[in-house]
Amino acid sequence: MTLEDAAQSLQARLQGTPWLTAVGVGEDAGISYIVVYVKNLKDAELGFLEGGWKGHPVIVRKMGSPRLVASFWPRASKHLGKSG
Repeated sequence: MTLEDAAQSLQARLQGTPWLTAVGVGEDAGISYIVVYVKNLKDAELGFLEGGWKGHPVIVRKMGSPRLVASFWPRASKHLGKSG
């Protein structure tokens, strides 16, 4: 199973947990891994990931919920990729 497939599988497994922010992938010093972002480390139930997930290492990081900076996009962004 590829790293991306494993990350998607883990996202599906954790979906709906109140402490989960996101699941992603990362790389450091040539080692690829799954990253689980949580709102609160204390409440996260991740003991089952101590040995990794589907053959890939897992790193847990604390991160709050993402939020929009503005509720609309600037008018100029509607024309990205178009000239004139």
